[in-house]
Amino acid sequence: MRQKNVLKLMLSLSLCVLLMSLFAAQSQAQALKIADVSMTEISNKSQKIKLALEDLRKFQSEPSQKMTALSSEIRQLQENLEKGKANLKEEDKDKIEEQIRAKYQDLQQEQQIFRSKVLEQQKVVNDTMMAQINQAVAKISEEEGLSIVFLKESIIYSKGIPDITNKVITNLDTSVQQPGKK
Repeated sequence: MRQKNVLKLMLSLSLCVLLMSLFAAQSQAQALKIADVSMTEISNKSQKIKLALEDLRKFQSEPSQKMTALSSEIRQLQENLEKGKANLKEEDKDKIEEQIRAKYQDLQQEQQIFRSKVLEQQKVVNDTMMAQINQAVAKISEEEGLSIVFLKESIIYSKGIPDITNKVITNLDTSVQQPGKK
C-alpha cells in the first residue's frame, strides 16, 4: 500500500513538472523572435563582397615578377637549344638542358609559393567578410529584438519567418567607400 502511495506521489510530481515545463517552454517560445538570412544573396548582391572578390581575383591573376622572369628565361634557353642543336657540342646541349631543368624547378617552387599566398589571401578575405557579415547580423538582430537567425540555405521549410538579408546587405554596403572618396 505504501509503495502505491509513493508511486502515485511520484507520478503526480512528474506530471506537475512536465506541465510546468510545457508552460515555461510555451511562454519562452512566444518570446522568441526568429528570422533568416541568405548567405547566397549576400554574396551575390553585396557591393562590399563583390569588391573584395574582385581584389582577390586581381591578386590571383597577377603572377610574381620572379615567375614571369623564370618563364622568360626558360623560353629563351629552349629557343637557344632549338636554334643551336645542330651546331652545339653534346656537353653544351646537356648544359643548356640542365639549366632549363633547374629554371623549371625554380619556377615550380615559385608557383607553389604563389599558390600558398593565394590560399592565405583567400582565407583572410573569407574570414574578414564572415566577421563583417556576423557583425551586421548581430547588429540587426539587436535592433529588431531577434533571438535566433537561421541560414536560409539550411532551412528546409519556413513560413512567415522574416528575412533580414537585404538589411544585412545594406548594413555591409554602407561602409563601402566609393571610388575617389575616403
